[in-house]
Amino acid sequence: MVTAKSSLVGNGRYVVNDAAKTVSDKVTGLTWQREPPITGGDGTGRFQWATAKTWCADLVLAGQSDWRLPGIVELRTLVRSKTTGTSIDSVAFPNTPVSGTSSYWSATPFQGGSSGAWNVNFSNGYSDYSLVTNNGRVRCVR
Repeated sequence: MVTAKSSLVGNGRYVVNDAAKTVSDKVTGLTWQREPPITGGDGTGRFQWATAKTWCADLVLAGQSDWRLPGIVELRTLVRSKTTGTSIDSVAFPNTPVSGTSSYWSATPFQGGSSGAWNVNFSNGYSDYSLVTNNGRVRCVR
């Protein structure tokens, strides 16, 4: 396990471990990958849904190998109310691409069929579904 100096951000909600590249959420008890991948998938850090799930399952970060793609309810816990800027805490989660293709996959399939899955867009905080063959971003959780 990586040990390092941690800091509180997000009004004390998040514990950031810079060395481990993780963020612990004191409200949900979840630990998040601090920064999403910028390579892999299509070469820019965007993945089709099945590949996104595999990428998280194969991730070894902070000495841990039990990472996974979050469910839609879990992913939505990162959405913050905003008046300006993005709808994710940019101090806790820096370098989070939110423009262009900025939807982040969840592990939750869309109930209307097997061809879609839910995602969250951190530029506006909205949830939607997308075709599983589309490319989306990834933020793993454990």
